[in-house]
Amino acid sequence: MMKKNILYLLVLLALLACGGDDGGGGSASGGNEYLNVNNVDITGDKTSATLSIQASPNCDWTISCSESWVSNIAPSSGRGSREVNITLSGVNPSSTMSRTAPITIRNASGSITRTITLTQTANEEYIEIAGDATQSFSKKADSREVAIRSNTHWTVSITGNTEWISFTPTEGDNDGSIKLSVTENNTSEERQAVIIIKGAGNTIKELKIVQSTASTPTVTVPQASNIKKDGAMITFHFDSELPVTNCGVCYATTDNPDIDHYPYVSQTSSMVQGDPQIQLTGLTPNTTYYIRAFAVNAVGIQYSNSNTFTTSSTWPGENDVVTP
Repeated sequence: MMKKNILYLLVLLALLACGGDDGGGGSASGGNEYLNVNNVDITGDKTSATLSIQASPNCDWTISCSESWVSNIAPSSGRGSREVNITLSGVNPSSTMSRTAPITIRNASGSITRTITLTQTANEEYIEIAGDATQSFSKKADSREVAIRSNTHWTVSITGNTEWISFTPTEGDNDGSIKLSVTENNTSEERQAVIIIKGAGNTIKELKIVQSTASTPTVTVPQASNIKKDGAMITFHFDSELPVTNCGVCYATTDNPDIDHYPYVSQTSSMVQGDPQIQLTGLTPNTTYYIRAFAVNAVGIQYSNSNTFTTSSTWPGENDVVTP
């Protein structure tokens, strides 16, 4: 009987030594904990990853990361083996550099600590021009900034006639801007250039620059005054972006006269606006004349609309009766 009791006691002690593990993740006394994890690699264009934790059923653990671009880890604690979802704040903003984040997993007692590395490779290179890829300028001197969206190192160069345009900076990293400056266009031709933004991985974007030329002058409809038998005083106004070199009035007895086919009277000028007075002489009495003002700058000639006046049939006072 004593031998039987001793045998029973030995069996009971053996069961207690095994810990009574229920196989369902309950606590185990006397069992050995283990905790294993591996490094995680993710491509630059992804925003999430999965981490596999290998742990003993009796191992309670927590997981954490201090890097701000690792926005969430779920779950942040658990027991035994399972997968953990890691969410990033976005894709890798750089196309030239990978980024790493240390992730720490430790058991409840602190006796086991594992630190692994989450590595996100560099992203695909991109360069974007914010807004219109063609920047149009008037003929006046001007400056403006064009925003660049990028995840790489980029350089700036220019093609075409570049004496009238300048830019800064000549290179940049990631997001930035380019300041463009153009001088006044005093020529009769439109000016063009192309700004080339090139990334470290040979991505190329082109920014076209167009500056318009000055226009021909604006000329008001001429007005006739002090009309006589053989002449009249003609006045008008002109405005111009470039200096007017010549202006005047052409006249005829038919509508829309021009300087190539009809008589005209002109005067030189060097102003961008003016109010010329043109004296017409040698006209025929009692005749209706069509008049058009004109002004010439470096771009070309501009005519006004036509106006008319009629010369008188007599001189002022010609028919007055003189009383002796």
